[in-house]
Amino acid sequence: MKKLQKIDVDYQLVENKVRELKRLLEMNDSIKESVLLTFFKRRPELLCIIGEINLRVSEIDLYASEFDIFSYFRADFVVGNSNKGRYLLIELESADDKIFYQRAKKSKREWHRVFSIGYNQLFDWFWLLEDFEHTKDFQDTFSNFSHFTGLLVIGRDKYLTGEEERRIEWRQNKSLFDSNRILLMTYDELYEELDSHINALRKTSTVS
Repeated sequence: MKKLQKIDVDYQLVENKVRELKRLLEMNDSIKESVLLTFFKRRPELLCIIGEINLRVSEIDLYASEFDIFSYFRADFVVGNSNKGRYLLIELESADDKIFYQRAKKSKREWHRVFSIGYNQLFDWFWLLEDFEHTKDFQDTFSNFSHFTGLLVIGRDKYLTGEEERRIEWRQNKSLFDSNRILLMTYDELYEELDSHINALRKTSTVS
């Protein structure tokens, strides 16, 4: 299994990276998954901040991209805090209208196949990791392990109705595998969370 790398986040760089994400979203109504994977792979600082937000820790010190999970699955990204043993597994899908789709003449749109594939991958990762939890390889990789959180980022706000946003929130609140949560977020929500976090850091003088 691929090992997590030590990372020291340069908070002076993060604000510019958040602006770059904003520009990418403003310039494109839809963005392919491959473009987004490349974008974030080149900006590991952003992924670390995403980890801080969703794991509720003050610092991320471990990072990996294209993370091999015991040669069976691969997570797009993993970030973690080795002291608290909290780890975030991130799956990125395309930023377009792939959360729901209209089937025939039904009044309610159904969950899109692309969404379901990404969502189910996270459960498979948790299942396999739990199966290997007591192995030396697992313990060497996930220092002081406490729990995992999964994050699926997919879609754009502009393609969702208010009711569909509530459906996503309800599903997220019900998504718990043992003690491991699965979080769901659009790319617009992701940007807003990052921007809010950076503004909070600025107020405490962490970011100049």
